[in-house]
Amino acid sequence: MSLRKSALLVGCWAVFLGASASVAFAQEGSDETTLDGKVASVTTKGRTTTLKVTDEGGTEHEFTLTPKVELEIVATGDDGFLAEGQMVKIAAIQSNENFFGSQFDVYPQAVGRSGPAKAVKAPPKIGQSQSLHYITGEVIQLADIPDGKYDMLDLKGTGKGKFQVYVEPNHRVRVIFTDPKSIKVDQKVTVTGKAAGAKFNASKITITTGDTLKGAEFLPTLGKKKK
Repeated sequence: MSLRKSALLVGCWAVFLGASASVAFAQEGSDETTLDGKVASVTTKGRTTTLKVTDEGGTEHEFTLTPKVELEIVATGDDGFLAEGQMVKIAAIQSNENFFGSQFDVYPQAVGRSGPAKAVKAPPKIGQSQSLHYITGEVIQLADIPDGKYDMLDLKGTGKGKFQVYVEPNHRVRVIFTDPKSIKVDQKVTVTGKAAGAKFNASKITITTGDTLKGAEFLPTLGKKKK
């Protein structure tokens, strides 16, 4: 059985032999690989949630969702999600001390008081810009700049200051959920982790819902966030 190669990867296929069949995983790095499939089932008993994934070869894999496993349940959003109070993670290129964001991940289920926005340089990766940074923070507002190429996203900064990010015209917005209750059968899954014989140990699970959401319609359904 075989699993498709991730579009972001540069490298060869790594093949690991299981007890009764060979399993191919796409290389993420020197020792991390990805497994692609669909949700077969998700069950919760007490505090334990178990996710079963059927890979493209028809083999079923079981994963326990623990705090050590990063879970992202992803939908497509619009600029309506870049609203006051929303927590975001931005992939941005730094140029002349300014940041230009191309991908905005919004976490509408996040609650609580956040600290000032901060930018962290992305770990080096083949084919990736050395100027790539990940910015996390809480949205103040998305401002339209008249006659400007870019809109401006203001995040909470230090004190009463602002941390500003230019919004690239062809940017995309992803809506990220982290509650396993949002998972549905047959949704697409990419599991990142390490293969150990016939077993696959997950470090991150990304589920693609296929949904397209509008912030102006969705955010009011969450009610007011607690501060």
